[in-house]
Amino acid sequence: MKETPKNDPLPDFTKLDWFRDPVLQVIWDFVERSGDEARIVGGAVRDTLLGRAVADIDFATPVRPETLLAQSGQSDVLVKPTGLDQGTVTLISQGKPFQVTTLRRDIETDGRHAKVDFGNDWTEDARRRDFTINALYLGRDGHLFDPLNGLEDLNSGTLKFIGDPRARIREDYLRILRFFRFHAELACEQFDEQGLRAVISEKAGLELLSRERVTWEIMKLFAATGAGRVVACMEDAKLMTVLLGGRTFLDRFESQLQLETDLVESGLGQKQDALLRLAHYAIDDEDDERRLCHKLRFSNAEQDRLEIFSEATDAIESPVSDSEIRKMLYRRGRQITLDDLSKRYVRAKLAGKEISHEILTSQFTLAETWAIPEFPVRGADLLAAGKTPGPGLGRILGQLEQIWIESDFKLDKVSLLTNYSVSD
Repeated sequence: MKETPKNDPLPDFTKLDWFRDPVLQVIWDFVERSGDEARIVGGAVRDTLLGRAVADIDFATPVRPETLLAQSGQSDVLVKPTGLDQGTVTLISQGKPFQVTTLRRDIETDGRHAKVDFGNDWTEDARRRDFTINALYLGRDGHLFDPLNGLEDLNSGTLKFIGDPRARIREDYLRILRFFRFHAELACEQFDEQGLRAVISEKAGLELLSRERVTWEIMKLFAATGAGRVVACMEDAKLMTVLLGGRTFLDRFESQLQLETDLVESGLGQKQDALLRLAHYAIDDEDDERRLCHKLRFSNAEQDRLEIFSEATDAIESPVSDSEIRKMLYRRGRQITLDDLSKRYVRAKLAGKEISHEILTSQFTLAETWAIPEFPVRGADLLAAGKTPGPGLGRILGQLEQIWIESDFKLDKVSLLTNYSVSD
């Protein structure tokens, strides 16, 4: 986490581009139409203080959700009831969504959901949140409201639960994953010992969470810059066994992180790929892949990618030729090819057969930049060459395509049609 000296002045929020956004001001006007104040809360405030880009902007307000719903249709702001039982609506203007939640306190919790009572006490609302650094409120005049000393924890790089950590966790066991995810995203240097003991002692509660909620947090964690140290800590605490349900391969995951670093230093592989990192960490064979897809919820495309990653690869610890890379690009696409190369280089390194940096950068450059060609021959070309219409055309095309691939994609249409005899 970025450490800001405590005597540094706070930024003038009112002069920041995101704060001055006219759409944001329209939303603010809409919420405050009834006369009650609205404040920005949580991530937008925290990330601004850390010098990070602001993504989502959420509001807290004493205004009740039914009041906001009743105002729908009175302006160009669309009101969607996205979580009425929790006091949350989503306001949309010019395609931009903003979550607005009524001030509240928990009256009953079960580790997954809470029953709440709405109110108008900002400090009480702050006390029901998870971490002190997320209980920072920003008024329309730019004033920072910090009832629980979140700014002090932010400045010292401390991620601290509000109140008793075990009590906060038992209200919603997802906070265990949020504790680790925020550590990874914000690059906190040290774990709060009381908080760490609490998340480990309450890890059985993770079994109560839905696959969707767990998957969302896991993917955000694995995409984070500081994922390496945090995942190692979670593995040491046996949390990953609960979450993923099987064996893991921390050395492969760490080698993938190092590979990413090496590639970025060479101007390659700029994206932090959560799914590929997770595949290295949790998958060795098809049984692992099926178990992971049972524990977490992935899209069909993600499942396909994990299934291919789990397949046995011949001579996985050996480098592959450039011509084979081009064939793979043509047959399976760029993403699968990059996954295969990553798997090869990680396994080679761990087998003591590390491939040279020169070959590594050359082959990843090829995989990232080679323009995948289009097969130059069509059925119409065969008909024009005198071939008989019918199902045999497909077989001829397949034979010519294979010849073209084996030529390393060098043969052109004329050469294929005039120099190679194929049977239908």
